[in-house]
Amino acid sequence: MSLLYRQQQYLDKAAGAVEKALVIAESLNSKSPNNHEILSVISGAIFRLAEIEHIQGKYEMAKEKYERSLYIDREIGKYEDIKLTESMLDEIKQIKSSKADESECKK
Repeated sequence: MSLLYRQQQYLDKAAGAVEKALVIAESLNSKSPNNHEILSVISGAIFRLAEIEHIQGKYEMAKEKYERSLYIDREIGKYEDIKLTESMLDEIKQIKSSKADESECKK
């Protein structure tokens, strides 16, 4: 139990650090819109937040962030990241489908 608590604390700290980076990147983007490097940082930060929520089992929140990251990556042409994000979205879809199947079996 103690290990789980510590892991959760690390995830929360990681999310806090990524959120700070995202705020900075979004501020830079407002001064220099459509800069692909800045947009790439924003997309990466959003993706990392989605990963954390995914690990925590917050699938709907993770899905929203993956989709936002995917949108940015498509806009700037980050094809490798697009494939990765699509695979993460597929994983969430499979998890949700599996949970729905389990729920049906219990009825």
